[in-house]
Order: sequence, then structure tokens, then C-alpha cells
Amino acid sequence: MILSSFILNLICVSFLSSLYAVAPCNGAAGLYTVNQDASRGGFVAETAYVEKDAAGKNVYFIGKQAQICDSSAVYGNARVIDKAIISRHAHIYGNAQVSKRAQVYGFASVFGDARITDYAWIYGSARIYGNAYISSGAEVYENASVSDNAIISSRSRVFGNAWIIGNAKLEGQIHVFGNVGVYGNAQIFGGAQVFGDAQISGNTEVGGRIRISENAIISQGKYGF
Repeated sequence: MILSSFILNLICVSFLSSLYAVAPCNGAAGLYTVNQDASRGGFVAETAYVEKDAAGKNVYFIGKQAQICDSSAVYGNARVIDKAIISRHAHIYGNAQVSKRAQVYGFASVFGDARITDYAWIYGSARIYGNAYISSGAEVYENASVSDNAIISSRSRVFGNAWIIGNAKLEGQIHVFGNVGVYGNAQIFGGAQVFGDAQISGNTEVGGRIRISENAIISQGKYGF
């Protein structure tokens, strides 16, 4: 009898723990919303700001598995879909889209026509805008900014005060940080690190496990191959 009671209690605790673990916004109070096409929207915490029309429907679109948590805000024509999570004080607006388990949190902002997808994380005070595309487990954080047509992917990390603009492309677990600027058609890939006050521009290609730092200014050529 004691063993049976113990097993029953263990099952109940396990069930409640699992239920809490999957509760949206870590169990915060809130409601599932309704999109303008009458489809069920995602979960929005009571403390989050969402823009709604006169009928109380989302002006933006939230997928039914998405979560808008804490004091975050979503407005304009933004789309938060799949299992994306927006939390803390993050702002998503304009025509931005966050999808496929991506997370935006802290004081980060995503706007313009930017796309955040596929397990990418944007946090700190990072700003992603223009037509920037962040995907495949990439992280942009602290005071970094990514804009124009820049692409960050493949678990790359951009942080510090780094700024990535133009048609720059970063992929392959690279680290770009400090006061680095990457712009033009520059490409960095394959585990490279760029930091300090370095500037990479033009049609430059940086690959392999090279380290570029200090006040380096590179505007053409291939490095690290």
C-alpha cells in the first residue's frame, strides 16, 4: 500500500512538473489570442503589449504555438510564428518575422523586414533591422546591430558593439565582436574570429580559423585559406 501510494505521488509530481515545464511563458497569466483571419493566435502574457484592432484581434499574426511573454511588445505588421518566443522587454515591429523556435529577449529589437529563424537568439540590446536574416542557431547580443541585407547563420556569434551591414555574410561558427564593422560584400566563415576595431569590407573573404584584430582594415582579398 505504501509503495503504491509512493508511486502514485511520484507520477502526480512528475505530471505536474511536466505540465509546468511546457506551460507558455513559464506559467505566467495570459490568454491565447485570435488573429485577423479568425485563426487561433499564440499565447500572450497579461504583462505583454500586443497591438489589436477594434474587434480585439491581433493586428500582427501570431502562430498558435508562439509565445509573447513578460513585458515584450509586438505590433505593426510583424509575424511571430511556429514556436518562436518573445520575452522580457524585446520589441518586434514593422514587417519583421520571428519563426522556428527563434528567441528574442532582453532589450533587443527586431524591425523593418528582418527575419529571425531556426533557433537563432537575439538578446541584450541587439538591433536587427532592414532585410537582415539571422538563422541556424546564430546569436546576436549585447549592443551589436545587423541591418541592410546582411546574413548571419550557422551558429555564428556577433556581440559587443559590432555592426554588420550591406551585403555582408557571416556563417560557420565565427565570432565577431568588439567595435568591428563588416560591410560591403564581405564574407566571413569557417571558424574565423574578428575583434577589436577591425573593419572588413569590399569583396573581402575571410575563412578558416584566422584571427583578425586590433585596428586592421581590410577591403579586398582572401585571408585564412
